[in-house]
Amino acid sequence: MSQIIEPVKASDFAVDQNYEAALTKNGVTEREYEEAVETLVSLAQGGSGASELAAHILLSLSNGNAYQVPLSSFMMLDALNFDAALSVIKGHRSCFCSPNNAIQNGDAIFSNLKKRWPTLSINY
Repeated sequence: MSQIIEPVKASDFAVDQNYEAALTKNGVTEREYEEAVETLVSLAQGGSGASELAAHILLSLSNGNAYQVPLSSFMMLDALNFDAALSVIKGHRSCFCSPNNAIQNGDAIFSNLKKRWPTLSINY
C-alpha cells in the first residue's frame, strides 16, 4: 500500500508563524521576570487594596492550590502594576520558575507575605 503525501499548504506556515509570534509576544527574559516580581513584591509590602492584590497574585503563582486570584480584580491595578502582573504571569510560564525562586531571599519574602496577608489563603 502506498502512502499519500499531502502537499504543504501556505496555511500550515501561517499557523507556525502565528505560534512563533505568540511565543515571542508572551515571553519575558529572566531579568524582566525578576524585575516584575520585585515590582509586585514592593507593592505587596504596602497597605492598599492593590498591595493585597499584588500579594495575592504572587502567592497564587507560587501555590495555585492555596491562593486563587479572581481575574476581575486585576482592574484595581494601575497601568505599571498591571504590566508587572502580566510580566510575572508570562515569566512564570516562560522561565518555568515560581516567583519566590526568581528573586533573592524569595522564600523569606514570600513567607512574610503569607503572614502579612493571612486571609488570602483558601483552606480546602
